[in-house]
Amino acid sequence: MAIRFIVNDTDGVDADANGDLWILRSGFYMSNTADTFDFGGFSSGELLVEGSVFSQTDAIDSDSGSTSNTVTVASSGTVYGSSDGIEMSGNNHEVYVYGEVTGLNDRGVQMIGDTGTVVITGIVYGQSDGISLEGDNNQLINSGTISSESDGVNVDGTGSSVFNSGTIAGEGHGVEFNTLAGEENTLRNSGTIVSTTPPGGSGMAVLGDFGNETVINTGLLIGDVDLRDGNDFFTTRHGTLVGDVFAGAGDDIVWGGDGDDFLDLGSGNDTGVGGAGQDELRGAAGNDIISGGLGDDELVGGGGADTLQGGAGDDILRDFGGDDLLNGGTGDDSLAGGAGTDTFQFYRNAGNDIIWDFQNGTDLIDFTAFNVFFSDINGAITTRWGNVVIDLADLGGNGSILIMGAAGQLDAGDFIL
Repeated sequence: MAIRFIVNDTDGVDADANGDLWILRSGFYMSNTADTFDFGGFSSGELLVEGSVFSQTDAIDSDSGSTSNTVTVASSGTVYGSSDGIEMSGNNHEVYVYGEVTGLNDRGVQMIGDTGTVVITGIVYGQSDGISLEGDNNQLINSGTISSESDGVNVDGTGSSVFNSGTIAGEGHGVEFNTLAGEENTLRNSGTIVSTTPPGGSGMAVLGDFGNETVINTGLLIGDVDLRDGNDFFTTRHGTLVGDVFAGAGDDIVWGGDGDDFLDLGSGNDTGVGGAGQDELRGAAGNDIISGGLGDDELVGGGGADTLQGGAGDDILRDFGGDDLLNGGTGDDSLAGGAGTDTFQFYRNAGNDIIWDFQNGTDLIDFTAFNVFFSDINGAITTRWGNVVIDLADLGGNGSILIMGAAGQLDAGDFIL
């Protein structure tokens, strides 16, 4: 490996061999009207920037035929391109930013190829994207600050991972996945990801696409999360979300956090869990499993065979079609199954619940947890204004069940014992 030092230069530098280490010391600069430093098609080279790099196009560039080049911008280093700050085409490239990188009219750092690595502890800005990963199996590790007037981070392809413990901010979207069906990418956030879109805008903290996105948030997301199509996984169980979640089409798994969450599961066979707080979870077409967790939650199923579980708190459970299972859990719950053969399931500590639309001969009441006979249930029934009240204390439990409009209709065939 040859070590080559760059002094003040206004004509740019083109690599002319594989495997060289180029160093721009602090206090020195290089600039050009075209690309200022260009690896060209050469490979296994390194550029260490301790000084300043300026360009009227891309400040640092590597061509598509190159592989395994490394750019390190030291804490004293500055890279400024009127187009891209750093554009690396080809595979296996690495970029480390401890200083500052700016892509004034395009991208801060653009990786075009596979198995690349970008590590940010400094500051990166790009007008169209802060960081753009365009290829497969790339990795971004950020503990610094990435910002953009469009997407903070944009990911194309499959097998890529974004790890954020710093700040990612985009006036469009914080992180956007541009993926095809079957492509899979992962975002793990323990820092802050924010969409700085003005009120009324369409920006998202995280925006998915046709692929299968995995988003694990233990930090702070500011803005909505829209996963769109694909079989997605989202959790903010140990993090904070200031916004709503839209899972879109596909078989999705969505976990809320400790706050008051709105989780729209979309179509598909989805699983949604609200966690703590007063949550609203909505299913659509498909056979969904929806759980409210702690808090006073509202659970709404769709047209499939859904399972709605209220958990603790005074919950509202509603479904509109299909053969559904509704269990309010503890607390004083409101249950409506809609059309279909629905099962209303109760445990011993059910609280004071209401069934609004029980259909004799169609729907069922599951009292398996009580270990009783129908004669015991019949002895616990009273009739009020055309409605039926079952006193659970008479069956060894706590609370009551008010069944609207069911007076004189209940028989042994309405119960699962």
